[in-house]
Amino acid sequence: MKASELAVGVSVRTNFEDPGLPEGSVGEVETIHDDPSDGVDVRFRDGRLMNVLSLGLDLAPQPGH
Repeated sequence: MKASELAVGVSVRTNFEDPGLPEGSVGEVETIHDDPSDGVDVRFRDGRLMNVLSLGLDLAPQPGH
């Protein structure tokens, strides 16, 4: 996903598999860093806060839609 498509509060889903974070994990964007190479901070449903590059994220269904 393009970094320009991200905003704080947007629901996202991972499109990669990582140890302890299965592909398709859903979370909410908490912080967007000024430098795109720093990624974004995502709070996942299990409470973990992780930094993820935008290319590893897709939009998830947004609440209320």
